Amino acid sequence: MEKSDSIKSLAIAMCKAQSEMGGAHKGANNPFFKSKYADLGSVIEVVKEPFANNGLSYVQFPINKGQYATILPYKDARVDINRLNRVCTPLGWKREHVNNNHNCIVSLWDEQNEHWVSKEDTGTESNTEAAKGLASDSFKRACFNWGIGIELYDYPDISVRLNDDEVNM
Repeated sequence: MEKSDSIKSLAIAMCKAQSEMGGAHKGANNPFFKSKYADLGSVIEVVKEPFANNGLSYVQFPINKGQYATILPYKDARVDINRLNRVCTPLGWKREHVNNNHNCIVSLWDEQNEHWVSKEDTGTESNTEAAKGLASDSFKRACFNWGIGIELYDYPDISVRLNDDEVNM
């Protein structure tokens, strides 16, 4: 697996998102320590908008019968489009879907040699919108070949213990 040399762009997005966040509401009771804490629903409510504003999102996956959730970093195709537009300008890159959207080719214009340089990858269908998910996934994978989003693989594993009432949220 390829990893980035730094998590600079991820760290910047996380810092910006954190600066927009307020505190989570501490509405749940901890009977052992006789204190209140912020449950997962309260934390999600606080991070949802700041993450979206900065090209970040989260995914919650229960991982075992011990009622733990794993929080994973995620980006959608708009993050890749914004980065390509910012770095290459809108006219300095292009995408092409081939093989019934299974593959996407992302090309960058090489001004010095006056030709397109391309990288291609394949995607998988999503469970909700098969065709759109396939095109989006192949695009994000092709962008990964250019190094976009590679820092997400350096993100630490985060597991959170869920309360009984949070397991089926």
